[in-house]
Amino acid sequence: MKLFQFKKTLAFILSLCMLISMFAVVSVSAVNNFSLKANSNLSISVNGTDKIICGISESTTVAELLVNFENSESITVCKNDVVLDEDKKVGTGTSVVFDDDIAYVVIEGDTDGNGRIDSTDYLRLKSALLSQITLEGAYYLAADADKDGSLSSSDYLRLKSHFLGDFNLYE
Repeated sequence: MKLFQFKKTLAFILSLCMLISMFAVVSVSAVNNFSLKANSNLSISVNGTDKIICGISESTTVAELLVNFENSESITVCKNDVVLDEDKKVGTGTSVVFDDDIAYVVIEGDTDGNGRIDSTDYLRLKSALLSQITLEGAYYLAADADKDGSLSSSDYLRLKSHFLGDFNLYE
């Protein structure tokens, strides 16, 4: 009787593992809908339910972003549902669209989405630390300058020091 229960439990666990691995393959292949060139310094990952593109420096234009993709002619770059021209700068929260797939740009330190790090960014982070505003999604990830998964005074000091020229977030 115990052997039968053991086999039944083992069969259930194996079935569960197969089901989980199928979802893992689906999520990995979903990230790969955006084909980065081999020499690209960018990375695409999943954060919650959103795909994010990291490794983009401040003041990057749409054209400079698109050269990182194999299928750039099929990609549309939008901000607030407006398609951006190739000479426009991308910022945190900019959507990169390929077919029905969307990934969001995260520029380290760019908490307001204007594509550069300025006083507004570290003041927004300060407001978030004081619970005056809430940073979510790509904006939260952009504010987490030390990449420890939480917002802290360390992130604030890094952003402010970058803005003042005493520290480089991208090195």
